[in-house]
Order: sequence, then C-alpha cells, then structure tokens
Amino acid sequence: MNKIKFVLFAAGISLALGFTFGCSSDDGGGSGGGNPSGNGSLSSSSNGGVSSGGDGSSSSIAQSSNSALKECAAKYNQMNQFCYDGTVYNKCGGNSYNPTKQGCLNGYTVAEKCGNNLYTQTVQFCYDGTVYNKCDGKIYNPVTQGCVNGKFVDTKCGSIWYDQAIQTCCGSFFYNQQTQFCYDGVVSAKCDGMEYPLATHICQNGVAIPAKCDGESYNPLTQNCSNGTLINYDIIVDARDGKRYKTVEIGSQTWMAENLNYNASGSRCYGDNTGGDRECNCATYGRLYNYATAMEVCPKDWHLSTGNEWVALINLAGGEDIAGKYLKATNGWRSVKGKSDNGEDKFGFSALPGGEGVSDYFSSVGVGGIWWVNWGGPSSIDIGYYGNYAHGSSDRGDPYFLLSVRCVQDD
Repeated sequence: MNKIKFVLFAAGISLALGFTFGCSSDDGGGSGGGNPSGNGSLSSSSNGGVSSGGDGSSSSIAQSSNSALKECAAKYNQMNQFCYDGTVYNKCGGNSYNPTKQGCLNGYTVAEKCGNNLYTQTVQFCYDGTVYNKCDGKIYNPVTQGCVNGKFVDTKCGSIWYDQAIQTCCGSFFYNQQTQFCYDGVVSAKCDGMEYPLATHICQNGVAIPAKCDGESYNPLTQNCSNGTLINYDIIVDARDGKRYKTVEIGSQTWMAENLNYNASGSRCYGDNTGGDRECNCATYGRLYNYATAMEVCPKDWHLSTGNEWVALINLAGGEDIAGKYLKATNGWRSVKGKSDNGEDKFGFSALPGGEGVSDYFSSVGVGGIWWVNWGGPSSIDIGYYGNYAHGSSDRGDPYFLLSVRCVQDD
C-alpha cells in the first residue's frame, strides 16, 4: 500500500474537511430510504485531518484554524507524528487526523469514531453511538428497521428482526407451522397434527384432553399436575428480550421450569447448520451454550445451576437411579420400542431433551437432556437417555460443547 504524502501548508494553517449526512436518497433504498426518525442520528462522516508544520526536529506545529486549540510544547517528529490541541499523536498510515472524531484502525486506516468504537464508512454506519453494518450498502434507521439477508424489514420477533416471508413468529419465538402452533404468545407442538387450547387441554399419547388434576380443571400454562398434585408456576420476564419463563420452587431452590432461550454469542439452536427447524428447536428446547457463555448468560438475579443445587434436586427426586422419571416432562420425549419415555414431572421441573452439539455436529434431541453445571469447571448433568436416571457426566467436560442451561434464582 502506497502511503499518501502529507502536504505541508504555511505555518499555523491546516485543512479540516468533514461532513455528516443522514439517510439520503442515494443511501436509502426500498423501505430503507428517507430520513431516519428517533432520538439517534445516522452518520457516515469523514472528518478532516489536522496537519502539522515546521521542522521535524523543532516544536513548531500547525494547528487547526481554531485559535482555541493548544500548541504542543513537546518536540515531535513530523514524519510520523502530528500535534492536536497540545497533544502529540502518531500518524495513521502517514496521515494526521482529528482525534476528537477519528481514530486509527489497524495502524494505517483513518476511521470515524462512533461512541467508543471505530467504523469503516464503506460498509458500516453510526447510529446513536452504536456501529451497524449497512444493508446491501445502504444506511437505515435501526430503531424502525432491520436487515435480513440484505433486505430491509420492519418486523421483530422478540428482539430479532425477521422477514415474514420466510419465518413465522409467536410472541418472542419463531416456529414451524407444519409441526407447531401459536397460542396466546406460546409455541407448542401440535397434538397428532392438530392445534388445541393450551390453557384448558393437554396432549397425551397424541390426543388433546381436558386438563384435570384429581378431577379439577387447571391451566397447564401456569400450573402442573403430577399424580393428582397441583403445582403453581410463577412467571418471570427476561428484560433483555422480553421472553417469559415459568419458574418453580423445589425444596429450598427456585428453578426455571424451562431451558434458557436467550440469544447470546456462544449459543446456537440445535441443528442450525442444516436450517429447517433450528428456531423451532430453540422455542421447544431452548438454546445450546458453550461453557463460558453458560456461566454468564442467566438473567439478572439468576445464575447457572451449581453442582450442589443439582445434587439437592436429584436427591429430592429419589437419587440418581430414579430421579429422571420424576424430573422429565410428561410430553416431548420420544418413545423407545413403542414405550413412552416421558416422565411424571413430579416437581414441575419439566426436563426436556434438548440434545447437544459440538462444532457443526448435533445429536440426541428428543432423547437426551444435558445441562451445564457450575462446579469449579466445565461439568454436566445427563437426564434419561432412554431411562430414568439423572447423574453427572465426565465425558462432556469440553468447554466447547453446546449444552442446555437451567438457571436458579439467587439467594
């Protein structure tokens, strides 16, 4: 790369070029055109640099025409340094710049500042202190629009922008209309291909029947019935994306009664390397996380379940050899040789088989549940691979495995 020569002007004179523009007709296309609205501002600015002058071995400077800027008292080498408002800076690829609005990217490219970040104007833009990628080369308003596969969209599913032509949303979840349905913001598997009212019915062996607990009707969305005993769920809302989770008190602990489904870096939906039902798997089983992400991903006032908390839960459920039977959900586990592998869900824990992943390989969804455990290092708990057990596993200690997460409320 040839460096651009720095042109010296008369002492005390420098050139500062800058411009800031909104979403012009040249940069807005389709639904992305026009001026943005909202409190933020769109910019793809190019602020002018600050030139230096005088002898390279002297302390003379060339400041901006703004007389309020301080001169540099320290000597500096004009070949690779310049002065701005009393401070000496290293040039960027042979060029000086305005350090209040610009910075040096990769040591040789003058880039604009967006908050505390630098960005490349050719492919990015700044909105309200945050850097966004352009959409097919165009600037847009990220408050009212998103970009999906180079196309402007104006609909969200939870916190995720999506294209209604290729995805279907229910509340905060995407789902597959062929195998799932939406009921009052809740995604559920169809019952032998049929939809049914989740607030009054349950699906047993492919048949939707009225929800009864010891002869009394109940609401399966907020309650759980196990052998005639009714358990009430509480509901929490994750402030980060608006997703709702059922919670249940078991012994002295309060657990989420669902696997976490927060879209964080270091997490994936089961089978996302093949497309298809990836978001539907997330809606049913939650996301799969690597260990480092699992340690930090629970909502405020909640934490990744610890080894001691799992030990207490398993002991309460009868020990390792039988606990799986009482912790598994009553629906959602595949049948084995014609025999149901569903559990009794005695405590409302509702364990579901989210499977596992590593790199681009996924396995065991529908037949096995594996959860990360905070136990001084990457440890995990398995529940019921075709059985009733629940115990710790040492062969999934690799922190790059992708496993489910259950959160426990802080004391």
